[in-house]
Amino acid sequence: MFWRSDIAAIYVLPAGAPYARYDDTWNDSQPAYSCPASSPSQTPPTPQRGFGKVWCTQPLVRQSLGNATGAERGFAAQVQDFDTGLIFETDQGITYILESRSNTWEQAK
Repeated sequence: MFWRSDIAAIYVLPAGAPYARYDDTWNDSQPAYSCPASSPSQTPPTPQRGFGKVWCTQPLVRQSLGNATGAERGFAAQVQDFDTGLIFETDQGITYILESRSNTWEQAK
């Protein structure tokens, strides 16, 4: 999952499946953990804030991603939007290309 602060959007990139984009509707007045049936857990970590709200309210996201493998972490990225998608590079040097007509995505080699 990737969050774009400039447009308040969360991108979900499940392995081998199309990506999905969700509006980030979480705000500071809401609980950090959005799953009422789950208490905050460290093993595995429960997604929180905007990621948690999407993960908890979208069953297909939970199904396609499974449990979190680590805590959330922030980073700054350059994002290039284009007519049919976007491209960005993470702080670890991984480049993602998202194509919006088919919602396909790939990691650049």
